[in-house]
Amino acid sequence: MSALLPWIAVAVTVVAGWALVKRFQTHLVLLFAGLAILICVALMGDASFLPKGVKPSGFWLFDIFATFKNIATKQSAGTGFLIMTAGGFAAYMDRIGAAKALVDVAVKPLAALRAPYLVLAGGYVVGQILVMVIPSAAGLAMLLLVALFPILKAVGTSAASAAA
Repeated sequence: MSALLPWIAVAVTVVAGWALVKRFQTHLVLLFAGLAILICVALMGDASFLPKGVKPSGFWLFDIFATFKNIATKQSAGTGFLIMTAGGFAAYMDRIGAAKALVDVAVKPLAALRAPYLVLAGGYVVGQILVMVIPSAAGLAMLLLVALFPILKAVGTSAASAAA
């Protein structure tokens, strides 16, 4: 019976890929794909899908909820803290005027290049370096929006290219 699980996983992955290509809501597609695979594993009586520290309850539906609760708690604690820290720093920088001071200091030498899209490429490199330090995409976006976006706008790039 467990030999069927890889085929079920492939089928669910194909359906999820099709739904993503058809522009269905990404979060919901991935959530329901994961839940479908969890339900299939639970119905086959395999309790190996439970995370460490979660004891089987004896009823497959409760085991799925326990798994979902455990994963959501672990993810939101780590990721939520990173997002709040980066967002708080970005708001603090904006509130005390440090973001505006950074723009004033950085624009003069960067404007001398007379190549705003070269500055944009440099901003991309800075963003990629910061990804190693700030793994949260939302936190990095807030930080770059406060620090880098105004610099790119002041140098002369369009709002759309600076936001990208």
